[in-house]
Amino acid sequence: MKKAKRFLVIFLALVLVAGLGAMAVYAAGSAGTEDDPLVTLSYLTEVFTAKVTELFHTDLDAREEALREDLGERISALEAAAGIASPESRDYTVETFLDGETVICQRGTEILLRIGEAEVVASNRPGLVDTSSTGELNDGERLEKNHLYMVTINGNGFRAVGTVKAVIRGDYTVS
Repeated sequence: MKKAKRFLVIFLALVLVAGLGAMAVYAAGSAGTEDDPLVTLSYLTEVFTAKVTELFHTDLDAREEALREDLGERISALEAAAGIASPESRDYTVETFLDGETVICQRGTEILLRIGEAEVVASNRPGLVDTSSTGELNDGERLEKNHLYMVTINGNGFRAVGTVKAVIRGDYTVS
């Protein structure tokens, strides 16, 4: 009888250990599934949030760069359509023009006569707007030294009378 009791106790212990082992395997295989959605707070704060934030910023940076490129292209297209000067022609340059050379300007070009004499060449009025005195110059009138002039109509400009030095900003052609 002692043997039977001992056998029964060992058998029950083995069944208990086997049952606990089976439950551990089942629990490990089903943790984190739809049936058992247990997620720890430390995983959410340390791993998941950091990964989601990194993916968000990567996507955001890529979209921002694409939008910047698209915006730059659209601005360039609109400037070209409106006849606005290109970025290279937005800097003032000192130019020398020889007697009889005609400078034909695009709208927005600025001219500052420094040395010599020049006269307005314009098919429309006003030929040039004198921003220094708030006046206007028309075809054939002389530019004053150290006055800043703006071209408001495409195709207007000036003709050099003798050698002229002028500070100019904007788009123009010399003929």
